[in-house]
Amino acid sequence: MTKVVFRKARKDAEIVAFFPEIKTGDYILSYAHIGQHSDAHKDYYSRNTVKATEQEYQTLLNELIGQGYDDLEIVNSL
Repeated sequence: MTKVVFRKARKDAEIVAFFPEIKTGDYILSYAHIGQHSDAHKDYYSRNTVKATEQEYQTLLNELIGQGYDDLEIVNSL
């Protein structure tokens, strides 16, 4: 299972998926509609995002499944 946390950016309400077990140092793999995969600093996660609702993240979840993530386990936090 690949753990994923869905969060909403405070600034622009963009939904971002964070993969807490895929990290390098202080950076966590993230995925968004625009930009797709990137590394996000853990401070960005904690300071600049809030928990997304299922309704808010459903489209991004569907996109991830379409990208081959067929074993996702949605968790609430890092």
